[in-house]
Amino acid sequence: MKFSLLEPVVLTKDIKRHGLKKGDLGTVVEVYGKHDYEVEFVTAGGRTQALIPLHEQDLRPVAQRDIVAVRSLRAVAEINLQHNAQPTSMKINTMNFGSRRLQPAANSF
Repeated sequence: MKFSLLEPVVLTKDIKRHGLKKGDLGTVVEVYGKHDYEVEFVTAGGRTQALIPLHEQDLRPVAQRDIVAVRSLRAVAEINLQHNAQPTSMKINTMNFGSRRLQPAANSF
């Protein structure tokens, strides 16, 4: 397991559907097996922007020389309309990663 529960992580790619950009800071809130995680991204005001499952290749650890920056965020509804994306739905305690369905790791609670 590369990341631990409640560890801060950095996104390594843009995820336009959720209004996220490479370099955004998130927190691991659930661990699924050895390589998959549920990560929460919040605004500077404390509102959850996205709570999404990600593979470890989509994340990197926070480095000592990283600095946190603030940027304006367009509404996700506006982003979804521009990309013709449908709203996403999540099932509690079960995440979809491609064709795999994952359950939380036993030691993640």
